[in-house]
Amino acid sequence: MNKEFITEIISRAVKDYGFRQVVLYNIEGINEYIETTEQIPSELIKIIEKKINPALSELPVPVEPKDQKAIINDILFLLNDSID
Repeated sequence: MNKEFITEIISRAVKDYGFRQVVLYNIEGINEYIETTEQIPSELIKIIEKKINPALSELPVPVEPKDQKAIINDILFLLNDSID
């Protein structure tokens, strides 16, 4: 998995409340909700659970479009040393 892929997951979770619920409460089943031939490896799922989910759980519903880019960047910053 690369940074573009994880950025896509974070971006979708910030913009789409339903997908955010999948990331927060059914991360083990996330592969059913993404359009890719690759499966998310378990080590990335653990990173999402540990570093991304706490930030996602505090987001307002909905995240205003004008705030989305900044929030996505803030969450990506949390992952600086966790993904390549």
